[in-house]
Amino acid sequence: MPFNYHIDIERHDQEKKAGWSISGQSISFELSSRDDLQELIRRVDSLAIVSGDDAAQLTVGIKLLGDVLLRYRDDEMFSGLFPHFATFMKKLKSLPGSDH
Repeated sequence: MPFNYHIDIERHDQEKKAGWSISGQSISFELSSRDDLQELIRRVDSLAIVSGDDAAQLTVGIKLLGDVLLRYRDDEMFSGLFPHFATFMKKLKSLPGSDH
């Protein structure tokens, strides 16, 4: 069963500048994943490889990048990065307590 997410990124700064997006200061998109991102964030946080909000940022970043790399792994632009990403993921999943 896929998990469906709506991701909003909104710039919060004192000086309002034109941001990259259709709606000015925000970017928003949908993500469907076989993984429960909240559970993944909890697992990465419990590994204590990064601290605080970094666990959520790392987990979401890995998930977003990984999905794109998988879809375009044969594309010349991404093919060089894919093996390194796969090595990183294997190392992450091999850490004690990673439950993978």
